Amino acid sequence: MQDMYTVMIVDDEKAIRDSLPAVINFEMYGFRVCQTARNGQDALEKIRQQHPDVLLLDIRMPILDGLGLLKELSEQMKEYHPFVIMLSGYSDFEYARTAIRYGVKAYLTKPLDEDELIKELEELREELDKHHAYRANEKLLMQADVVKNMLYSEMPGMRDLMKGTFLMHCVILKDESWREQKDPYEAVRSCIEMELESEQCVFVRSRGCVLTYLVAENCLNAYQSSVSLLGRHLRHRMKSQGISCAILLDEHIFDLSANQFRSEYDSHLYELMTRVFWSEEKVVSDLKVSEQEQFLEQEKEGFEAIRAAFSQNDKEAAVHSMEALISQAVQKKLNIVMIQELNYRFFYLLQDLLQKAQNTQVSLTTFDWRESTWYMRHEEWEKAVKHQFLMAADCLTTGNVDEQGTASQILSYIKKHFKEPLLAKEVAAHFFISPVYVGRVIQQASGETFKQYVNRLKMEEAKQLLSSSDQLVYEIAEELGFKDSKYFISRFTEETGMSPAEYRRKKETKSNICK
Repeated sequence: MQDMYTVMIVDDEKAIRDSLPAVINFEMYGFRVCQTARNGQDALEKIRQQHPDVLLLDIRMPILDGLGLLKELSEQMKEYHPFVIMLSGYSDFEYARTAIRYGVKAYLTKPLDEDELIKELEELREELDKHHAYRANEKLLMQADVVKNMLYSEMPGMRDLMKGTFLMHCVILKDESWREQKDPYEAVRSCIEMELESEQCVFVRSRGCVLTYLVAENCLNAYQSSVSLLGRHLRHRMKSQGISCAILLDEHIFDLSANQFRSEYDSHLYELMTRVFWSEEKVVSDLKVSEQEQFLEQEKEGFEAIRAAFSQNDKEAAVHSMEALISQAVQKKLNIVMIQELNYRFFYLLQDLLQKAQNTQVSLTTFDWRESTWYMRHEEWEKAVKHQFLMAADCLTTGNVDEQGTASQILSYIKKHFKEPLLAKEVAAHFFISPVYVGRVIQQASGETFKQYVNRLKMEEAKQLLSSSDQLVYEIAEELGFKDSKYFISRFTEETGMSPAEYRRKKETKSNICK
């Protein structure tokens, strides 16, 4: 484990370069700001010298922008793979889609939410620590580096190194029971480590809900040399731990050239996701990637029908056309690439119509399961698309959205999950709406910010527990999702004017008097 990891801040705004180190105590989270840069060209020269572990990178900059810098790094420094957190405004969604190609770890919008950045730093620290800890297994780690190079650059003549290994992809599935798990990634990793000896597998990379491991052939000795049997054993362990996860074991992927490997890697992963999307299949080891004809010849007609219906203020016809498109997708069991394309087209159409109508009551969001914590099945996808579509339809045909119904659902969800580490973007992702809209709902309902509202719920629950239970203060702090009891005591004292112990004594005294 390394004492301190290095961070470079690359942004053309001097205020951000100067304020971030002042506002956020990077060292508290295991990082040191080693350099700042005003644009990509400036950063490129400094990166060659410093090789920082993490880049906080703005997208829009003069001379050389963020995406240009990542492209230059991928071409000029093929062995260098820093963790990248992209910074930009809400209007740069297309840029964000491109950034995904370069393995960007996170995408944060300006103005930056300090808590979001801190959360990303904490996750990065953990991932970097694990990466360094795995150095004990040199062979597998060297092979893992080969995999990364095969994914991101040309690596001719390296396939022989991969003989006797295979890739295992673990896709985290959305499940309400997961709410009991504070960290789904850690839960999956723990199961893998319990089932396999540490020297037999090594973590390669995570991409949203997908964790990829390199697994040595000798681990199969305990499973009759069968990857399928290994998968079933691993699934059984996960099930016993309440973990919902699908597994793909790629046995023959290293027989391919580097260029073919990149293509097949994505194709196999998409095929796995497609299978899981349409069914309950959880272990896949014999995968034949199928080609699918171009999505829906009548697709454009369907979207034009939606646009025409809204131009005539006909919500019913628009909804009918939307449902017809979804129905065709279901009938054809489209692959994930096509489903994702359908998502984008719905999103861009509705956003375009809302902008032209100058209606800002609702802000939609698109979703990419590869970049999210959870992976959806088709029932959830249909529900999500219809939910967003109906919200937009209300705005476009009546000028209003069902604020009351949506707000009620959002508030109910927060009240159910406020004890968990909860961010506005996570609530927004659950309802497939924007964090801005979530914040507006909270403001209108309570007059508070999202953070203030969640904190008030925590404090109210804390008062109840202090009054009605004999739980210790640190136990209450833990139950309410605070990292440590000192911080909880500080917040409680600030909120009530007395410490938790004083509050409990006061309540006990009052109760005794009443008796």
